[in-house]
Amino acid sequence: MQNRHLWKSWRTLACVFAFSIWQSAFGQLTLKSDDTVQVRLEGFGAIQAGQIVQGHYASQTAGTGVQLQHLWLEKGFVNLTADVTYYNHLRVLLGVEGKVWRDEAYSNYQEMWEVPEKMYSFYIPQAECRYKLDDMGPLSLQLNGGIFPYKYNPDVRNLGEYLFRTGTYPGWIINEFDKPYATLTGLRANATLWGTFSNDILLTTETDIRPIYDFSLSYIGKCLLFNVLELGWGIDFANLISVNENETSPHIPNNIDAINGADTVYYSFAGVKPMVRLSFDPKPLLPFANIFGKEDLRIYGEAAVLGLQSYKILYTDMGQRTPVMIGFNIPAFKIFDVLSLQTEWYDSPYPNSYTGIADGGPPIPDPIPNDIMNSDPNTYKKDSWKWSLYAKKTIAGHFSIIGQMARDHIFTEQSFSDTRDRQETLIKNADWWWVLKLAYNL
Repeated sequence: MQNRHLWKSWRTLACVFAFSIWQSAFGQLTLKSDDTVQVRLEGFGAIQAGQIVQGHYASQTAGTGVQLQHLWLEKGFVNLTADVTYYNHLRVLLGVEGKVWRDEAYSNYQEMWEVPEKMYSFYIPQAECRYKLDDMGPLSLQLNGGIFPYKYNPDVRNLGEYLFRTGTYPGWIINEFDKPYATLTGLRANATLWGTFSNDILLTTETDIRPIYDFSLSYIGKCLLFNVLELGWGIDFANLISVNENETSPHIPNNIDAINGADTVYYSFAGVKPMVRLSFDPKPLLPFANIFGKEDLRIYGEAAVLGLQSYKILYTDMGQRTPVMIGFNIPAFKIFDVLSLQTEWYDSPYPNSYTGIADGGPPIPDPIPNDIMNSDPNTYKKDSWKWSLYAKKTIAGHFSIIGQMARDHIFTEQSFSDTRDRQETLIKNADWWWVLKLAYNL
């Protein structure tokens, strides 16, 4: 029975991938096109492989954790998205994506005597409806809702995008290779004036990490000045509307911060996260700018506070809750689409982990694993710098080659809850990984 299900999964992946190749070879498929309705199919197929040169794996099964050395990783993806436009104002996008991968880190913990289990995942990366009003002079309005990818910092290739890829208390950060954005569920309203001053208001619900289903309210703005400087700002009222107050602010003994007379202060997942960013592109000021690629020479940065409120026992120092990223696009002279170098400073003394949260715990940091504590109790106090080098090259408009070397906030991917790693993989200063991806985009 299991083999039959696996065969069906493989057959589905093969059919979607073959259709994607056919569509790319003969042009984008338009199912219907007239003055009222346009229907197009888009998508991609990709394979990626790389290696965790040195890292760490921790789970309930592995106990305190094990060291990873030269761990090989592979994944395959297919994506198919239907894009329907009605009267040039209403647009519906519905996609399905498949992934093939293996439980590499868990098998490494088992000393590799067990063959890594091949896993298949199918999910919906996008299911949204957009309504746009663009005939209002200098002002354009757009409303959209559903499941949608959201990226507010166009320069970020890996590190950054802090508002929607972080927690507040505790302040965890998550990165995923070649996915420098968040997938949100909720509503978004955008107003853009003169094409340069943009404002977004979002009401989103949490679907991945506790407290599940809480609603957050966010505002993000940006402005382009003189075609060389872009300023961005935003604020996220995380878990502002609680669907279960006992989940958002548990009133339990091990979640007490202070007792002031008759008042007891409890830690809460709810918090305010402000963000600022800037990007400077000097090419319009240079007389020989045509020798550079579109993304070359850009200098950019982003900073956020993962929770404005300070407590008395934990989360006392706002500086320890403030990640700062600086990036520079190295001149590639049109050899690459982009060659991005990023660094990050995040001085949190706690593990970048949400293990306790996922297991039903309160909003307090996870303890340092025993194996790390025994080898060097100051590991997390020294673990403040991250870095990433990312390169991308597009060939003939459809093929992409993407590579990255990094010491970032990745998490190993496992299939079952007792083997899942909810602490970042690259803990120590010597930890790093590399990955290469080949993609065929429609």
